[in-house]
Amino acid sequence: MKEEETDQTNGDEPPITDSELDPLAEYRRKRDPAATNEPFQDPPVLKGDARDAREGQFVVQLHHATRVHYDLRLEVAGVLESFAVPKGPSQNPADKRLAIHTEAHPMRYLDFEAVIPDGQYGAGPMIAWDRGRVRYPKTSPREGLENGKLSFELYGRRLRGGYTLIRTRGRGGRSFEGSKEAWLLIKKRDDEIDRERDVRERYPQSVYSGLTIEELPSAPERYDALLSSLAESGARRGTVAVENALSRPTFVKTLEVSANGVELRGARVLVYRRGSEVALYDSLGRSVEMFDELRRAFACLSTTSFVLDGEITCGSAAGLAARIAGAPIHAHAAHFRAFDLLSIGPYDLRSCPREERAQRLREVVPAESARALLSVAEPAGDAPRGPVLTVDDGAYGCVTVSVSPRVMDFVVVGESENELALASYVGARLRFRGSAPVSKDLRDALSLSRVDEGLSGLPPRFDPVAPQDVVRVRGTFIEHGVLEVEEVLGTSDVEVAYVTSGPVAAPLVNR
Repeated sequence: MKEEETDQTNGDEPPITDSELDPLAEYRRKRDPAATNEPFQDPPVLKGDARDAREGQFVVQLHHATRVHYDLRLEVAGVLESFAVPKGPSQNPADKRLAIHTEAHPMRYLDFEAVIPDGQYGAGPMIAWDRGRVRYPKTSPREGLENGKLSFELYGRRLRGGYTLIRTRGRGGRSFEGSKEAWLLIKKRDDEIDRERDVRERYPQSVYSGLTIEELPSAPERYDALLSSLAESGARRGTVAVENALSRPTFVKTLEVSANGVELRGARVLVYRRGSEVALYDSLGRSVEMFDELRRAFACLSTTSFVLDGEITCGSAAGLAARIAGAPIHAHAAHFRAFDLLSIGPYDLRSCPREERAQRLREVVPAESARALLSVAEPAGDAPRGPVLTVDDGAYGCVTVSVSPRVMDFVVVGESENELALASYVGARLRFRGSAPVSKDLRDALSLSRVDEGLSGLPPRFDPVAPQDVVRVRGTFIEHGVLEVEEVLGTSDVEVAYVTSGPVAAPLVNR
């Protein structure tokens, strides 16, 4: 009965095959989820045009199983269609590389890099050798696979331009590790060809961890050695709490010129990793929910516990603002530049000399790592501009802000024992800007009527108050649109609705 239902057609539509009903069935059949570290997911549920999307993601993984080979995985209809390429991809159109069509893999395999345990299918180390976007310009990928000729364009860190997969032996052909389809992978003649250099030899490292396939199995030992060296050097044990890392005097502020600085181009964040969990925080201590691709990149580093200080850029201030507003990843690719390393494992490094932190930082973020989404910031010449990472003793800390303060009015939206929470209007909505110290005389001059529900984004240390008091301050907006108050001048007669003081750039964006 089931066979009859499978063979039925609806009009001119072709029958739905078993592989389309569950394209990951063969993947699951070969693997035990209780024994392997490979990812699993339910079969994708796609309807209509989503099954024939003409673009997606891809990954190329270098895998040392029974033999060393490359795995090309292309997103097609919610899964990764996979091809084992024994000799690896080439950028030379004269090279015709054998590519064996293997079982489809789950989308979560895009981020997989690990040593598959002994005794499991495909046991051995696997690194992510390239990662990026794929586009199918001529036909839907399902149609190309069915017809035996798939044209596609790769936009990766190492492979770029057009490629073609051509089936040479059908489903009844010779088997290779369980597959019955042999294809050829051929580079198209375009601006991205390279007949002279072998891309495999040029780039032996992972684009995730920066490790070679030979180094990956020893990654845990490398991390243990790093912790041992910190212990031997007398590094102080301690936890770097978000509120402590961001509060004065430890959070770095923008400076016009400094001998040790780098130019701030984007959104300042702290990165916390503990095992597989990665969290990002802005300069107000708020969780940053965007930039999933950066979280995955941090999770791929071989150091499994750290706190980094740095910035996120997206090509331009406009690109960063678009991502913050919800633009898709491929529209404005994000990049993280690490400025400083605050901790590794149980060790608080903020009191260590800057040179030692810089050395450790390069161990945590290798030069060729994390899909090239991560890097270490370098001082830009003899007189760079931007945030300064050290004070005189070389410890992680802040310096004086060398910008001119101005007089501004703000609405009071919260109070704590020693501070007022200040906000101003952006369009029709109030936005939290920062805090200011409050004296007894100023507190007595304000109404400060408590309310149950406060302003969105108000830090939890403040009790919310009705937005009816206005104060005048002298201060400066630093990175991320954060207000730095130099002096509280008193109350202001400006009406609440006309309080619009703010930075020139949008919050979280430094132009």
